[in-house]
Amino acid sequence: MTLQVEAYYKDYRHLLEARYGEVFTPPDSLLDARGYSLGAELLVRKTAGRVNGWLAYSWMWTRREAGGETYYPHYDRRHSLNLVLNFPAVLLGYDLSLRWTLGTGLPYAGIAGFYYRTIERPGGPAERQLELIYSDRDAFRYPAYHRLDLSLSRTGRLGRFEASVFLDIINLYNARNVLLYYWDTAADGRPVRHQVSMLPTLPTLGIRMKF
Repeated sequence: MTLQVEAYYKDYRHLLEARYGEVFTPPDSLLDARGYSLGAELLVRKTAGRVNGWLAYSWMWTRREAGGETYYPHYDRRHSLNLVLNFPAVLLGYDLSLRWTLGTGLPYAGIAGFYYRTIERPGGPAERQLELIYSDRDAFRYPAYHRLDLSLSRTGRLGRFEASVFLDIINLYNARNVLLYYWDTAADGRPVRHQVSMLPTLPTLGIRMKF
């Protein structure tokens, strides 16, 4: 069994950042940003025995400053954990592998509130308009991300060739991890947040051949 620990710190200068709230920022309007990243990583690995695999944990903290605004960039994941377990020839000669991933939520910019504005026009009826109050840049965080993947495989000979039959299942317990949020207006005029999820449970059955 091996143990590896690393720590790092890095300064960033003259990064190019888009202007917050704009779908497209022309190249000549990009912001000159600066920032830093610091963190630590731990890796425990076992390569032999009836059960082998590895455990990796990382902690990261990163900040950016651009246009007079300080924020966490969208890839700032505070904690990440990956666990891989391999069980060679555990079931009828098949190798079983499990991989579980856990990560705290990434930052995103969302809606902090809303209000209604009344617009009056001479000679016409007053119009009630919904106005959204957007948060600061990447002020919110998505929920934690977690997923379990399974792989079952067996390697043998098929004539003169080496063949591997495998079954891979991504997201075994069908975790509804958030890809993004979007907002819509309900029948009563209030804003409603909707979730777009990542991949559901996805099985794959196949065979690999080595010629």
